[in-house]
Amino acid sequence: MPGSVHLDAQTRRKRSSKKTSKEQRQILGRIRSFLIRSAVHPNERLVSTTVCSVLRRLRTRASTVNAFVKAIHSKHFGSACVPIEKTLDGRSQFGDVKVSAPFHVYSVFRFPDVQKQQFVNMPHCFTDGPDEECINPYHYSHFPTLSSAATASTGEVPSDTDNELCPVLVLEDSEES
Repeated sequence: MPGSVHLDAQTRRKRSSKKTSKEQRQILGRIRSFLIRSAVHPNERLVSTTVCSVLRRLRTRASTVNAFVKAIHSKHFGSACVPIEKTLDGRSQFGDVKVSAPFHVYSVFRFPDVQKQQFVNMPHCFTDGPDEECINPYHYSHFPTLSSAATASTGEVPSDTDNELCPVLVLEDSEES
């Protein structure tokens, strides 16, 4: 009965692949839970959709999932780059928001109140090509804008006359208009 032996082997392969797929789902569930607990952003729904979106984009390459989890766990600048494919317009969809993926991941896992103009790439970060970008939140940093630094040091918002002395503030004001 060669046909029944083949059927048994085929059934074993299906059961084996189901087990692997079930194990993979369990592992991804644990990773998802860890990442959600590691986030610092106060909006739980945004954190959850961000983690799911990132894992969905990374899960085809196990090494990138591992690199992302290690970066979040170690909270170290020397962790490996976590490249993802860039979209055509350079923005990614996270729930209802369409933003730069590295900036969004940085704001969810490190500093939720950071502004886009404060966000900078660190020199040791690199990606494999022009079609990829790194989403390791520890490969980016931010700097306070002059207006927020002046507010923090004096407790006062700079007046319009201060804008004449500081062209950066003028540029920030003109972008909002």
